[in-house]
Amino acid sequence: MAGWPVPVERLALIGHSMGGLVIRAACHAAGEAGHHWPALVGTCVYLGSPHRGAALERAVHTAGALLDRLPEGRASGEILRLRSAGIKDLRHGAVHPDDWADAPPDSWPSPRPRRIPLLAGARHVAVAATLGARRDGLEARILGDLLVPYPSATRPAHRRPEPGDTVVDVVHLPRTDHLSLLNHPQVRAEVVGWLA
Repeated sequence: MAGWPVPVERLALIGHSMGGLVIRAACHAAGEAGHHWPALVGTCVYLGSPHRGAALERAVHTAGALLDRLPEGRASGEILRLRSAGIKDLRHGAVHPDDWADAPPDSWPSPRPRRIPLLAGARHVAVAATLGARRDGLEARILGDLLVPYPSATRPAHRRPEPGDTVVDVVHLPRTDHLSLLNHPQVRAEVVGWLA
């Protein structure tokens, strides 16, 4: 911001998938460090961000733990554990660096992440896709956009809702998969409208 050619008056942050978790982590860390830029954030847009985690990562973690219990499955379990730390953060939507302080990422059961509220004072918009037409069915709750279940893309809270837990605006894109959110014409039109 110091190197920008004109004074920065407003910031908009847009993140796809894990990028939405990066937005939340950066805003929290910057607030803790006393940086002033979070006060300039007017809008945060989360495109298929797994606020409450991704079912696929939880399934891979569970499969690895089960394979470890069988002598003939240990080698396969080790292969499954080769996922990056960032992918392991997707299990429960971890955004705080201390989320793995009490237990390593491959521990069973895995620890739940700390509750990090959304940035206060900013408008938060979630764009959530579902493979099917509905957002309230079993398919949306389990598969969502193939990688992120609908409830995870629209609500960051793991527990009883508290102030700052709920994304203010939600846009549902039916019959759309996770990667299509990146160049979907409706997403572009909505983002332009939010930022205008």
